[in-house]
Amino acid sequence: MAVLAGVSKATVSRALADNDLIALKTRRRIQDLAKEVGFTVNPAARMLRTRQSHTIALVLPLGHEERTSKRPVFHGYIGLPCRCRVHARV
Repeated sequence: MAVLAGVSKATVSRALADNDLIALKTRRRIQDLAKEVGFTVNPAARMLRTRQSHTIALVLPLGHEERTSKRPVFHGYIGLPCRCRVHARV
C-alpha cells in the first residue's frame, strides 16, 4: 500500500485509522486506494498490535443450577462478550 501510494508505512497506517495528523486529501487518497485494491484491516492483528481488544465479558448465572455451595460453579454460567469503544476506568 505504501509503495502504491508513494508514502511511508506510518502514513498508510495513520490514514487507514483516520488520524488527523495526515492531511484530509492524503487520507482520502489512501483510503480510496485501499478500497480499490480490496484491503481490509485485520481486527485480530490490530488487537495484537495495540494490545486492546475493546471487548468486555458479562458473566451471568443461568438460573437453573443448584446453589448448594458458596463458590460459583462456572459450568452453570454463560459469558457474553461485547465489543465496545467506551473508554472507562474501573
